[in-house]
Amino acid sequence: MARSTLSRSASAIRYGIARGIFSNEAGLGSASIVHAQAQNKPFAQGLWGMWEVFIDTLVICTMTALVILVTGVLQTGQTGAELTSNAFATGLPGLGGWIVLLSIVLFSYTTMLTWNFYGEKSWEYAFGRRVILPYRIMFIAVLYLGAIGGLTTVWDISDTLNGLMAAPNLIALLLLAGVLVREKTQYLQEQKAALKRQPKDADAAQADDEPPPKEIHGGRP
Repeated sequence: MARSTLSRSASAIRYGIARGIFSNEAGLGSASIVHAQAQNKPFAQGLWGMWEVFIDTLVICTMTALVILVTGVLQTGQTGAELTSNAFATGLPGLGGWIVLLSIVLFSYTTMLTWNFYGEKSWEYAFGRRVILPYRIMFIAVLYLGAIGGLTTVWDISDTLNGLMAAPNLIALLLLAGVLVREKTQYLQEQKAALKRQPKDADAAQADDEPPPKEIHGGRP
């Protein structure tokens, strides 16, 4: 009994982590390719990346899971988008299914664009600009295979590839921990200095806005 419980718990944790990583990309190192395009302080941009993970996982995924559990559609044996669509259609008849359909279309389209950008920039960095067109052709072919492939097979391949990306990235994060600490310290010091300058800047601006005193000639202004 205890062994069975531990096995089920381990399986739940395993799939929970895998689906969470697939959803928010935390630890994969892929989102940094997009964040690097921003004209912002590195640490400040990293805070935006953390906020994305919070919204995606703790808000959207939790809401979806609660809808599935509350509506009772988990007992139907459905999986994936079919299960989510059925849950929202049950909890919000008429409109729920269309909300999920629109969300899936937007999510799928933006995901294809984003991962194409990730791969394209990585291949361009490694092999030069001459590989961009061959990569795009290969990417379109893989999209087709993913669309017609079995759901279980696609999930297994995705989990394997995510793991292969996460392993070197997590090692790199440990090696670059000192850089992260320096960036954090520098950013917080700059923010504290900016807060201290604000009252002085406000007083200087107020002084500039005040009209000059009027001169008095012969006892009259």
